[in-house]
Amino acid sequence: MCYNEPVSWITFFIGSLFTLLNLYKFKNFKEIVVISIYWFSAVTMQIWEALIHRYKNNQELCELFSKSARINNYIQPIVWVLLLFNTKKYDMNFFIKALTVFVILTFYYNEIYPKNMIDKCAWTPKGIKYEWLVKRTPFIYVVVNVLLMYLLLKEKYRRYQIFLFLSSLGLSFIIRYGYFSGSIWCWIAALLPLVNYIYFTYYNPPNH
Repeated sequence: MCYNEPVSWITFFIGSLFTLLNLYKFKNFKEIVVISIYWFSAVTMQIWEALIHRYKNNQELCELFSKSARINNYIQPIVWVLLLFNTKKYDMNFFIKALTVFVILTFYYNEIYPKNMIDKCAWTPKGIKYEWLVKRTPFIYVVVNVLLMYLLLKEKYRRYQIFLFLSSLGLSFIIRYGYFSGSIWCWIAALLPLVNYIYFTYYNPPNH
């Protein structure tokens, strides 16, 4: 949850630049393309947070952009579903995996976003605080994303992406700028595409 508007825009453009670099360099490797799109969904949160900061005194617009941030976060795990179709064999294993993913996502959306959810303006004098990101929501979010990575990513990339996901979240809660945990997440999200670029280029090239 970025701590001001200028930093939100800066981190959005940095994350977008490195995402485009990954999409161009690894365009022939579907799994890396999906990984890049997944992390870009974290980068795009900075658009809504920049607008939340800008329109903090306009209740209607602030609530609208807070809701947009929730929807952005809502669709993030769905990106991994694209990997289901990275196969030429639609056999029983495929359908079992697809059913498992469906059950996980159904549980996720029923638990994390109650039907009576009201989107309040996320801006506070101490930083951005989302009403929907409270209590057990972060735990469910982490578990579901890790499960989907484990199920859908190939072994070649699985452990590293899970490590990247968990360590980046942990780092954002350990280091903070301002009052709330996660306040430097915008910088972490912006640099994760660069980390992946270095990893896929020098440490685990897709064609090796």
